[in-house]
Amino acid sequence: MDGVVQVIALQRSMTNTELDSRFTVNIGVTPDTRPTKASVAEHECQARQRIGFLRPERQDHWYRYLPKDAAA
Repeated sequence: MDGVVQVIALQRSMTNTELDSRFTVNIGVTPDTRPTKASVAEHECQARQRIGFLRPERQDHWYRYLPKDAAA
């Protein structure tokens, strides 16, 4: 949007393994004051929120991803 930067960032869990992984989605918006088209990280945004708090449950939510078993 003109004058506003919108950021979507995936955050992986620190406890991920090869067979069981989790991630969450962080979003942010901030006025576009960049002198160039440099990227903006979610943690640099003025307004930030985890996607789980925008869901009806209004609580942190981690999505599970089950990678394929490398031995299979």
